[in-house]
Amino acid sequence: MGPAAAQRLVFSGSVNRETCKNDQIYKNFATISAMKRRDLITLVSLEMFNEMGESNLAAIDIANELDISPGNLYYHFKGKEQIIAELFANLSVQVNELFNLEIRDEDALTDSWLRLYVLLELIYDYRFLFRGVSDINTRYPETGKKLIRLIERLRKSYYNWIHRTSELRILEIPPDQKSIMERIANNLALVMLYWESFQVVLGHPENKREYVEEASLQTLAHLSPFLKPEDIAKIEMCHQSYFGDSALSEE
Repeated sequence: MGPAAAQRLVFSGSVNRETCKNDQIYKNFATISAMKRRDLITLVSLEMFNEMGESNLAAIDIANELDISPGNLYYHFKGKEQIIAELFANLSVQVNELFNLEIRDEDALTDSWLRLYVLLELIYDYRFLFRGVSDINTRYPETGKKLIRLIERLRKSYYNWIHRTSELRILEIPPDQKSIMERIANNLALVMLYWESFQVVLGHPENKREYVEEASLQTLAHLSPFLKPEDIAKIEMCHQSYFGDSALSEE
């Protein structure tokens, strides 16, 4: 029995100790049931928004997927806008935690590259937000404003990293060439935020592993003209290690 079917049974209340005689199955249901209903609603909503598109779904579609009444959903969220706001808040927390990690100058290249992989994973996990930023901003102004600020923060983080690595002579860009740094930062932000959408438009939708791998390689392609061969080799080793050990789904 898959997670979606298990979720429906838990929500419907048809699973309890008396109705489920298999101990292991009951324990699995108990684990799902222990998850707060509010969290489960956001989890299922995120999956549906990513797969079917936020604009194609209404709150009642989410309720139907979970096999609960619209009133039950309304008890936790007063509508789709609140669900989207909660999902964005979850993303923001994870991004903030990532940016609060210290990157030492001596490990500026490899540590930053590992952080890039995690950021790309997050972007993919919440990809519905980045497929239609203008639409999100129009329909849900409060969340839209926060999303735009987040995108600008990501772009600025690229710029700051480029500037710092040029000072450290990792990137061979004169530190006073700020206009070049701005353009590179913009290109890297575009790859991070819109590579998955670009592949969908081309008719080549990618799974999570493919997205992270290809987007990171596109990032390297933008930076390689400014990197020394030995530093490119470091990134390639980091890349091989990450994807050799990664548990990213290929589904």
